[in-house]
Amino acid sequence: MELKSTASWMERYLELVYHFNTEIIGLPIPSQPSRLNDGRKDWAMSALNEEVSEFFQAETLEDEVDALLDLAYFALGRIIEMGVVPGATFEEVHAANMAKKRGELSKRPNAQGFDALKPEGWQPPNLLPYLALDRRQTRAAYEAALSEREAAEAVTERDMLSMNDGNPKLVIIGHARHGKDTVAEIISREYGFSFTSSSLFCANHVIMKAINNPKEALDRYVEAGCPGLTELQLRDELELMKARGYKDADQCFEDRINFRTAWFSLIATYCYPERERLAREIFDDNDLYIGIRDKREFHAVANSGLVDGVIWVDASERVEREPMASCTVEPWMANWVIDNNGTEDDLHRNVHQLMAQFGLERITQ
Repeated sequence: MELKSTASWMERYLELVYHFNTEIIGLPIPSQPSRLNDGRKDWAMSALNEEVSEFFQAETLEDEVDALLDLAYFALGRIIEMGVVPGATFEEVHAANMAKKRGELSKRPNAQGFDALKPEGWQPPNLLPYLALDRRQTRAAYEAALSEREAAEAVTERDMLSMNDGNPKLVIIGHARHGKDTVAEIISREYGFSFTSSSLFCANHVIMKAINNPKEALDRYVEAGCPGLTELQLRDELELMKARGYKDADQCFEDRINFRTAWFSLIATYCYPERERLAREIFDDNDLYIGIRDKREFHAVANSGLVDGVIWVDASERVEREPMASCTVEPWMANWVIDNNGTEDDLHRNVHQLMAQFGLERITQ
């Protein structure tokens, strides 16, 4: 399953919970939705209360997150155990929630302004249609609805891109040596997109400045929360880079493969606290931004309105993936995936196929 839409991400998470409950626990899943028996319901209530108590008693952020995820995981497991197709019912509940308005309920104090009220005329979710069908029927109807929605989203994305003045602003992400720059060069050369190497940009504006003024760089790094290496590790990396004696940013750029994690850490610092800073500066003069590696920067850029779409370049069948220490973005974050596991001709064909979706014509043949 390709993780393109929010719905398909949800389906993936539910699939993982389903596998746990059937393969590890060995739960029998009824074909027709049905209630838990009294004993099983008592057990479920005890377990759910245990997770709620763990969240309430948690003394660290990690423990709070762990308790909430366990609570959600366990609750979804009970929905599955009852023979319900969770994705379809979840979206019904979500649609009803999206019809609410921001406000506070007297019965739920301490919301600090972040709660929701049911406005006049609000309708509760209608779950009965999903509970009257067996799992097979519900699954078939839901998958048909997902396919229809993804087709509509693809048309909307294409129309939005084609309505923009000039070329759309695109981010190209992926692991090191998977072909991001090659894809950017094809799009630039054959479709008229402008781009500059983000790594060369960073060599000039970030890395060389850090090498020449390590104390200031380390102070900023600590202020940013040390996003990557420890402070001591980054100090050692900066000393090693300084010992290389780079004559200019070009030499620093050519040696980046040997200092991936240090680059990641310094770029993340450059983008603190305004995580979309680098993207904003690159998009001032370019249509493409190649190589976001930090997921926090990625989410900030995606939410900023700067970009029209994100492309992931995948060569995982022939090139090793990067460790999370130097690349925390993942394929599911992209709108589209370009396969680069075949020949050079295959890559060109895949790029042209995607550009055709945008309604863009090649300026060179």
